[in-house]
Order: sequence, then C-alpha cells, then structure tokens
Amino acid sequence: MITRFDSLPLLTLVTTRTTRLSVRIVTALIALWVLTHTAIAQQLTAVDGDSADAAALLQLLNTPNHVAIMRHTLAPGTGDPMTVELGNCATQRNLSAEGREQARNAGALFKQHGIESAAVYSSQWCRCLDTATLMNLGTVTPLPVINSFFRDRQNARPQTEALAQWLVTDKPNQPTLLVTHQVNITALTGVYPQSGEVVIFRLDDPENNNPAKDNTQQNKTDQASDDQLPVITVVGRMVFEI
Repeated sequence: MITRFDSLPLLTLVTTRTTRLSVRIVTALIALWVLTHTAIAQQLTAVDGDSADAAALLQLLNTPNHVAIMRHTLAPGTGDPMTVELGNCATQRNLSAEGREQARNAGALFKQHGIESAAVYSSQWCRCLDTATLMNLGTVTPLPVINSFFRDRQNARPQTEALAQWLVTDKPNQPTLLVTHQVNITALTGVYPQSGEVVIFRLDDPENNNPAKDNTQQNKTDQASDDQLPVITVVGRMVFEI
C-alpha cells in the first residue's frame, strides 16, 4: 500500500480570460496565507494556457520521479452500462464533442509549455484512449493497471499498489502521462479530479521521504514488499478549459 499521502494544501482554480485578473489577486492572497501557515511553500495552482505557472508545473515532468496522471476529458454520465466491453466503444460512456476538444487543447498546451512528447499510458476504456490519442503527445500504450475499478471497489487497493510498483520498476525515464479515471486517481493521490484535470505528483522513497532512486535493472528484478512502495506527494493540479 502507499505509505502515506504527504502534500501541502491544494489550491485549485479554473480561470477564464474575463476573470483572470481577479483570480490572480485571490490566488496571491491565498498563496500568502499558505506561506505563513506552512514550513515549506509549493505553487499548487490550476492554471490556464497563458500562465507562467503552467510551464513551471509541466517542466517538473522533465525531472526525475515526477509523473502526470490525468482524468479523461468530458464524457457525460456516470460509470458505464452494465454490458460494458473493453474494445467495444458502443458499450461504454464516451467523450462528448466538448471532451474531444478539451483533450486536443490539453495536448496543445502541454506542447506550448515545453512537453513536446511523452510516454503516454492509458486505461483500456475508450474515453481514456481517445483522450490520450487526441492529446497527440506520442504513441499511446494501454496499461491495464489503470483500468477503472468503479464497479469493483475490492480491486482498489491491490490495483493501486500494483500501479505504485509499476511506477517504481517500469516508469520510463522521460516525461510520463497516465490517462485514467477518477477512482484510480483518488486512490493513488487522494485528489478528486475534475474531467480533464491533470495531477502532477512526485515519487518519494518511503524510508527517508527523499525522491525515489532512478530506475535500475536491479529495481526491475526485485520483488517489492508493502514498505518498499513509494510515497506519493502531490505537487500540482491543472485543469485545461475547452
């Protein structure tokens, strides 16, 4: 299991051009409160495409042990029909036209802020595969360990632990994006994301809370026990508007 969730308070704002100035004023005031109430301050602001904060946050993906995990973009409804079949999008809840546009915008903004390509992994659900594909950041690899367990909550812990182990042993040494579902993101990070929200987290060593060691062949062959799984530390959240 994940050893603990150790992040500072999160500030999540969705901005529009007409309200950007007032939002930035409020953001500054809240940031000042954070500075006076925490020993270490982090910038945890959900931003739009014009904000310098977006570039700073996304650039963390170029540093070791940082990963982006994203909830698929807008797909009206909740859950899936009882007859859902992987590989058959007609049996699933799918992206709306707005959701498809949101995914394209998210990919464009990743590129605008310096992430031209990434190792992209997706749940096998169509709405996640479509989100990942429309972002156009690289070849999309289906990753069953991030499939939804919305209907099978007994799988939440073993699947989340399997994901944590994958992050330690098999995560590529390049910017990495996982496109998945709300339940998976919440189980891993403690964040309840909006549709299209990106959560960036850091993998920390469970023993001393330092950034986890880079992947090595020895890491890949070792069998990790519960106390060897990483601490997941959320460092930022972003929502890309349509």
